[in-house]
Amino acid sequence: MHRLLLGLLLLVAPLAHAGRVDDLLSAGKVAEAIETARREARGHPADVALQEQWIDLLLSVGLPDEPQRVLAERARTAPDDPDVHYLVGRAATSIADSTAAYERALRLDPDHARAYMGLGALARARGAWREAAELYQRALKLDATLAEAWAGLLASAVAGGDRPTALQVAQAACKQVPTLAEAWLARAAYDPANAGATLDEAVRQAGQDARVHAARAEYLLGTGQAAAAAREADTALRLDPLHSGAILARMFATSMAAGTLDVAGYRALVDARALEATDAAGARTAYDGLIARYPRTPLTWMARAGVLAPRDPTAAQADLERALALDPDNDEATAALGMLLQGRDPARAATLLGTVLAHRPYDPTLTRAHALALGKAGDVPGAAAAAAAGEKRFPYDLQLVLLRMGYLVQLGDREGAWQAGRAALERMPDPRVTLAAAAAARDAGHLRDAADLFDRAATQTGKPAFAETAKALRRQAAQAEAVPAEANPTGAPRR
Repeated sequence: MHRLLLGLLLLVAPLAHAGRVDDLLSAGKVAEAIETARREARGHPADVALQEQWIDLLLSVGLPDEPQRVLAERARTAPDDPDVHYLVGRAATSIADSTAAYERALRLDPDHARAYMGLGALARARGAWREAAELYQRALKLDATLAEAWAGLLASAVAGGDRPTALQVAQAACKQVPTLAEAWLARAAYDPANAGATLDEAVRQAGQDARVHAARAEYLLGTGQAAAAAREADTALRLDPLHSGAILARMFATSMAAGTLDVAGYRALVDARALEATDAAGARTAYDGLIARYPRTPLTWMARAGVLAPRDPTAAQADLERALALDPDNDEATAALGMLLQGRDPARAATLLGTVLAHRPYDPTLTRAHALALGKAGDVPGAAAAAAAGEKRFPYDLQLVLLRMGYLVQLGDREGAWQAGRAALERMPDPRVTLAAAAAARDAGHLRDAADLFDRAATQTGKPAFAETAKALRRQAAQAEAVPAEANPTGAPRR
């Protein structure tokens, strides 16, 4: 269990703020969450936490332009406001720009805690753990309630391998910010003798975080309390339906309740999973032994399939088929088999993935895989429809946008591909969408629109070749517009 807990601590991201935005994100309603965060940020421009929420959410979906534009204007109208410069730094997408903004905030207010916190995050991004820790400590001396600074300080200690310091930081963080899940998880991992009591308190103090319930489920499994573990895993999945640790804990609990796996087997499986990262051959040997000891639990077969898949997909398929024979309703095994079969049997893969997707419409990975499998199976209309349905659920998913446009092109619907690209650009001005929309506009005959978009792509990417393409398209458009009317007897509008 403790290896799994530590894995959570190395990937501490800027913390989301509690409230409706979190609820919408947990439900997979990204577009609504963005609009809510935007509305709250506009309505409370002096609330730094709400501004952080809005900035972080837009950056997470690849939309930095909006906060950068808004905050640049604020910095022009309020050049002496350190909070504004801190937020400019948070919205920046380059280390140099972020550093300059944070330093300006500190020149205006040498005691600006969040600016030190931002510099700490930049140091962590460079792998400078000691420097990051010092900056986070400085931020916390100024404001001991900054949950993000505590999380960053803790992650720096964990990544630096300083176990005693990590435990001390976790204990202090639990006192100062009792809702910080990372702190409780670290305490449980670094003080295993008291992990049970720590996780009990974590559920009371930070029970809004799925990771806490998943960790407690893992602890309960290790003590043989399968029924209680199942309840904790279910709570975690209500908070985050895609939490992989909770999904796995629920499967473990099911196998233990059915008598096909005991506590010793559970612990051996956890150890074998941890071994995969450094010794795949050793992990496979461990799984071979576990299958011999626990042949009636699908988990052992699924685990070995994961190790086999990269080098022996046929053997991996056989293991997954065995897992499904033991548990035909196992969505994880069904999804894993569907993913494995995308290149081997795409028609069956599409069927399997579609089955799981009916239970998990909130899963963007399954949605993309299902559309891809349909396309590989030759059902391009079905693939286009699946990508379009997915794009409605996940309007900021770049891959779904590009998949849908590609399938429309395959169907000969160049105008549809152009319209899809133009609509996507209104939501996400990503250079890849710009280029796809430019190509679609060109193929659909909208030469001047295509030229404008290739010019935009040149600016976004810094590649002058796109600007040259734009010039050529404008020449083509001018030549087409100069053709005498008699050369266009149909009277069709020129583009």
